[in-house]
Amino acid sequence: MSESVITSVEQLVENASLTSIEVFKLSAERKLDTPMDIGGIEIDPVYKLDADCRSDGQGFRIRFTTEIATPFGDINCGVYAEYSNPGFFFGPQSSVAVTEFVNNVAIMHMLPYVRQNIADVTLRVYQAPLLVPLVQRGQLAFEIEISGLKNASGS
Repeated sequence: MSESVITSVEQLVENASLTSIEVFKLSAERKLDTPMDIGGIEIDPVYKLDADCRSDGQGFRIRFTTEIATPFGDINCGVYAEYSNPGFFFGPQSSVAVTEFVNNVAIMHMLPYVRQNIADVTLRVYQAPLLVPLVQRGQLAFEIEISGLKNASGS
């Protein structure tokens, strides 16, 4: 099969396979002089996202980080999803497709892992789980700079 440039989200969905979702960062720090009462606390998570191609040119990774500041301490969680897309690569014309894929597919793959890991680490550190608010598809939106993605040819 000859290599083709990804030009539409449908093409990306059809040809990209999720190969793994893993946590690359997880921490919770507790302020010892602050009384613990997580019940009813409102949080405002800060989400960040970036993407790059695998070095073998046969796929890409999306890294999604969540940072939460609370009166009790700070929580950080980083999850990445790795996709394979052999025979296809990214070019400048792939930006719209990759952005749509990230915002409507990849984030929905990663959010359950973020929520679970934050609940787990806060249960251990704060003695109660902190539940990250549910995010509906389309509620978070990121622009992906395709220039940071390199295709199998290195362009």
